[in-house]
Amino acid sequence: MLRYFIFLLALVSCNNMNKKAQEKPVARVFDLYFYPSDLDRLIPDGVDADDSARIARRLTEEWVREKLLLNRAEQYLSVEQKDVQKQIEESNKDLPLPAKIHRFVNLYKVFDADDEELTRTSKLKRAFVESRYKDIVDALYSDADSVHMDTTITYEDGREQRIKTDLRIQDVIKV
Repeated sequence: MLRYFIFLLALVSCNNMNKKAQEKPVARVFDLYFYPSDLDRLIPDGVDADDSARIARRLTEEWVREKLLLNRAEQYLSVEQKDVQKQIEESNKDLPLPAKIHRFVNLYKVFDADDEELTRTSKLKRAFVESRYKDIVDALYSDADSVHMDTTITYEDGREQRIKTDLRIQDVIKV
């Protein structure tokens, strides 16, 4: 399956990335598509054709692996865990309109004191979270249907991991 996606990638020139409406996807995982324009914004300018092709192949492979992994992880969630939107709608019933949740996004990680997002007593550090996740907050208040994240997290043992993903913004109340 992965080889098929890589073959498709070879057919797409890194220099010829047009609008998605005119594009053929480079890769598909279930009902998700990865387009040449997605690669275009991830490949630095000024990269020669050979390096561009290698970077595009690696990025496409990472995208496919990430989507397959997320799908596999979702299979292990209970129905209640999956249906965050239903839980939010239930909570919204008891709230006045200004306090209701209109849109939400599932983050790629839990808040953690080691990432300076929580105090040691598990209270949210609002100012830090607002600055770290500013792009997500801004997207929630826009018309966007997703937000791209490119960040690095640090583990307790000092290891770092870079996370690059697109988070889907879900509407609860249409305004």
